[in-house]
Amino acid sequence: QTANSRLKSRECADCVFNSQGWANRIRVEDGKKKHKFGLTYKKRYPVKDGDVDAALEQAGKDGFYLAESLFSAEVDWGYSNMTLSLSCNMGKRNIGHEDMELPKKAEATEMIMNMMPGIEEELVEASVGKKAFKNIKNIGPVSFVRNVGKYKDTLVDIEVMPLTNKDGKTTYITELSFRKFSYDEANTFRTDLMDFLDKAGIMKHEDSLKTQAIYNAFLGDK
Repeated sequence: QTANSRLKSRECADCVFNSQGWANRIRVEDGKKKHKFGLTYKKRYPVKDGDVDAALEQAGKDGFYLAESLFSAEVDWGYSNMTLSLSCNMGKRNIGHEDMELPKKAEATEMIMNMMPGIEEELVEASVGKKAFKNIKNIGPVSFVRNVGKYKDTLVDIEVMPLTNKDGKTTYITELSFRKFSYDEANTFRTDLMDFLDKAGIMKHEDSLKTQAIYNAFLGDK
């Protein structure tokens, strides 16, 4: 089933987006002069056997015309898996809120719906319906701390995010990320950085998407 197909039956409002590869996020960041909510609409495609072109081709079949859309594409390359991420970023002033205050559920849901790109809006209407979308669960809030450093003259983001599950157990996800604009550059730097972290004994040898980890913590590992 693709993002712009008509589904035969109404799906569970709480799982339809994740099952279809979508994630909707509202974020507020500290330390900015003009505070606003950052809204991100993200669609993910698994990249099989490193074939990014095949993932892009599937995105095109689903209606993503990247040259003409608000979505930007990037490839997230984890320990062993690659994921194509298509992101649409919007901004909305946080009028009536404290600088680091997130909107309540009803306001957050309305905000997400009002600014939702058309290709995802079709999924909502085809699967859960706009009325049912208002009853969807909010997941979070989740806090994280970001620092920026350098490794061999390349900027590296370091994010630390504590996640507490329903049983009260807290785990910490630490993610290092960087950007390169070609496969060869990314592969060479990634291999070097992973070797450095491995020798330091601080790298986990498995893939983990932050979004899925958040879902698991708040909804249970399904």
